[in-house]
Amino acid sequence: MSSLFPAKTAWLVAMLACGASTAASAQGSEAAPASAPQGLQRVEVSSGQPVRLRHDVQVACPGMALALDDSLAYAVRMLGQEGTVRVEFKLDHNRVASVTPSGGPRQYASQIRRAVRALHCSNGGREERFAFAIRFELPTDQAAPQRLAVLALP
Repeated sequence: MSSLFPAKTAWLVAMLACGASTAASAQGSEAAPASAPQGLQRVEVSSGQPVRLRHDVQVACPGMALALDDSLAYAVRMLGQEGTVRVEFKLDHNRVASVTPSGGPRQYASQIRRAVRALHCSNGGREERFAFAIRFELPTDQAAPQRLAVLALP
């Protein structure tokens, strides 16, 4: 019995590699399939159209500069890091569907996603992608009011 177990295990592994249709047709047989796939070829999937990023984000999301500064000021004070983070997001039927921050201090990523998802945007119900940058600046004068999260060109 112990000599049959390794052969059955090898047969099962080979059947899983070949696919369910091969396994179904060879179910009664104890022999391994004649050939298993040797290598997988790379497949690239594309929609055929390049993704156009809009940079006029304040047209679709008026008041976002102030809203982001309000939402992110606490994080800037707590984390204490300056830098610029590039942000891309998809606006799907007037709702922020996905937010992708990149570059800059990674510690701000979750706060950026939360703040951008809370924006009130309207683009006529279309699906579009936007890109912008947020520059994080540490306060230089504690007494004077200062913007800590400033919109910048991506």
